Amino acid sequence: MPLCDNGEYTKYAKEHLQAYLDIRTDRYKVDKKVKSLFVSGSTRTGKAEAFRKISIQKMVEKYAIAFGKPNLTVHKLRHSFGTRVHIENGADPVLTQRAMRHKNIQTTMIYTHVDNEKLKHAFRKANE
Repeated sequence: MPLCDNGEYTKYAKEHLQAYLDIRTDRYKVDKKVKSLFVSGSTRTGKAEAFRKISIQKMVEKYAIAFGKPNLTVHKLRHSFGTRVHIENGADPVLTQRAMRHKNIQTTMIYTHVDNEKLKHAFRKANE
């Protein structure tokens, strides 16, 4: 489903998020004090706790292999998200910076390569 269709995409996301929240409540019995959206059952305490970085990395690795994409990483997913946000927000680096939660705008500037590639393509096409 394309991200640009905000009404349908929002409805779709909301439905799936609500389904997850129902499972989260029923399966993990999450304490009201836990503010994290994504939780897992802790083997240490037996209670639901926030996903840790390593848990997310392992989950991405597991599903990447299962779907035949063994080179997929959390970093690549994040970079893909950043690139898409950058393109869909009219290549506005400030909006991209906010979405990516970068402290320094220089970190965000990596996404401007998309603009440069578009510019090169347009230049080549104009000179054909």
